[in-house]
Amino acid sequence: LEVKSKLLDDGTMVRTFADVTDYIQAQQALQSNEERWKLALDSTGDGVWDWYIQTGKEFFSPRLLQMCGYDGTDLENLSEEFDSRTHPDDMDALQRARADHFERRTPSYTIERRIRCKDGSWKWVLSRGMVISRDAKGLPLRMIGTHSDITSILETERRARELLQQNRSLMGRMFNLQELQAQRMEGAQR
Repeated sequence: LEVKSKLLDDGTMVRTFADVTDYIQAQQALQSNEERWKLALDSTGDGVWDWYIQTGKEFFSPRLLQMCGYDGTDLENLSEEFDSRTHPDDMDALQRARADHFERRTPSYTIERRIRCKDGSWKWVLSRGMVISRDAKGLPLRMIGTHSDITSILETERRARELLQQNRSLMGRMFNLQELQAQRMEGAQR
């Protein structure tokens, strides 16, 4: 129950009473949902970005910044901050993936790209997002998404390919040795 009191010019007091139970329950549900989403994102280790496309303003979550060694004071809240740190070899694919999503050719935006970290190293990131609002003409206004650090996954895949190639090479040499040995035995029996 919410009670408001107001003293009028003539000296009388007016009190109003309002049942705010629904409002309080809605606020609690909203807070619970926000906590749930925060826990879900924190548990994945992903960073979140929220881009207002028309203005270029972009929010970067603390986790997203930490992923690349930055903090809240290192970068401005502008979309160019991470675009300018994207590896030059990945820029065409980045622009193509965005255009495809902006023009509704894809239901979501997804790209693997390298981002230069604060220490100068490169980190592979899976960037995923979706336009969540458009203007009357259908042009994108706002887009929200995540960055996932996939550097170790890609390094593990690269190492597995190397090991597979080494194994194939060893197997080929073993086969050649077996053939050579068979030829020698055949020659010795003659």
